[in-house]
Amino acid sequence: MPDQAGTDAPGRDLPVPGSTNVVKNPQQTDRPLFIFSTPKINLSMALHRRANRWYIVWGRAYGMAVTRWVSSLNSPRPTDPPTTAPPKGLEHLNHRFWFNPSCEENAEEFLQDLLSATKPFIKVTGNSRREKAGRDPKNEVEIDARQVEILVSDEELSRKCSYCGTWESDGDERRWYKVEDGVDPVYWCGYCSKFERRGLWSILTDIPRNPDSKPDYF
Repeated sequence: MPDQAGTDAPGRDLPVPGSTNVVKNPQQTDRPLFIFSTPKINLSMALHRRANRWYIVWGRAYGMAVTRWVSSLNSPRPTDPPTTAPPKGLEHLNHRFWFNPSCEENAEEFLQDLLSATKPFIKVTGNSRREKAGRDPKNEVEIDARQVEILVSDEELSRKCSYCGTWESDGDERRWYKVEDGVDPVYWCGYCSKFERRGLWSILTDIPRNPDSKPDYF
């Protein structure tokens, strides 16, 4: 079942001050947004990544859903790498992380539902590690978090416009533009990117942000 938004989403809507990863000529991707559904959730869903955190979001706006949030898929430790991408030199490999969702459903049952999705996007590697259960706010329950590999490329993940907050939706004619690269890329929608708002970049990057804040991101 979907869980509540904002429980573990670190704030990051704007580029890091002084960033050197600004994309000079933002380009759209030719790859369509990856949409799937599962036997238990027969609605359009998509994958979303923020640095080393992975989420499932609704593939479009639904009237019964207040936000796009469905569930987080992992609960990274502070000592984990800042990204789940493969190390330099192994870019041909896929993202991997420890499956530890925040939904109330049993983690293994949820994983089996995702493995039965209409379009394959995840597989189990066979590795596991002990973690505090992401669904337990008191951190009293431990689980064997299984390592999973994502079979979808970054270009197929759902994107949110970091300027106006609009999410991509299933059926959109255009994908959002990447305006900053790095472990946590920044995207702008076609409406925002068509204006010369990149000229306001220095102003935007001066806005203070708390990475531990939990804004209404979703």
